[in-house]
Amino acid sequence: MAAKAPNPPALLFDKIKDYPPGYRVLATPCCNDKRIALTLGLPLEASGLDLIRNMRDKINEPFKALPPVMVKDGPITENIDNGDKSIFIIPDAPLAALDGGRYIGTGDAIVIKDPDEGWVNVSRRELRFTINQRSPSSLSQANTVTS
Repeated sequence: MAAKAPNPPALLFDKIKDYPPGYRVLATPCCNDKRIALTLGLPLEASGLDLIRNMRDKINEPFKALPPVMVKDGPITENIDNGDKSIFIIPDAPLAALDGGRYIGTGDAIVIKDPDEGWVNVSRRELRFTINQRSPSSLSQANTVTS
């Protein structure tokens, strides 16, 4: 419902059924022009067709990869779970009334660079829990851009 509102807010769900406090889901993080522009590094005042033109121009620019930064530790190493490896430790929230299952990875971007030819592929995938509930299964791929 929020995504259909004009200029919708980002929604942070903190009390999710069957999950302990602190497990959160962020929904509609990029559902307005200003947040899309901020996410993509475009002018914040861009909106509507101007935003789309800026996005097109950005896609047509040569890809500039950021070099990796090696670190000894960081926040990711603070979250270690040596117990059950069930995928259900990742909370999900229904994003549409008629969703066909539990989805994770909705709204993500997967960036892959071919190590031999150097081309870059950016795709969006939705992942749904499989029957064994231990690993996600890729259901769809959309919005693929190759440069």
